[in-house]
Amino acid sequence: MDAAGNKAVEAVRTVNVVAAQPPSEKATVKFVVTDDKTGNPIRAAKVKLGEKTIKTDNAGNALFSRVALKTYKYEVEKDGYHEIEGRITVTGDITIKLKLVNERQRRTN
Repeated sequence: MDAAGNKAVEAVRTVNVVAAQPPSEKATVKFVVTDDKTGNPIRAAKVKLGEKTIKTDNAGNALFSRVALKTYKYEVEKDGYHEIEGRITVTGDITIKLKLVNERQRRTN
């Protein structure tokens, strides 16, 4: 009770403590594969990321989802084109644009 005679009101509060969601430990890796000379998408190229292989779609895209965050070796190959190999470190969603060189183009240049 205060000096004016007012009585205190009792209140009960419930506080829920919820753990924050951990940062995503998975990412999406998109490869966009085109012809070096024409810039046209290359359909049905084999794209290998780590142990998983996907063929590119009609737009030249190969989409790997739920990829663990780490370093991977990749390979891209298509009959009639020179193979590309490389390494990437996945730290989040990423798009990798690659241009394959036609085997006949390289011989004539």
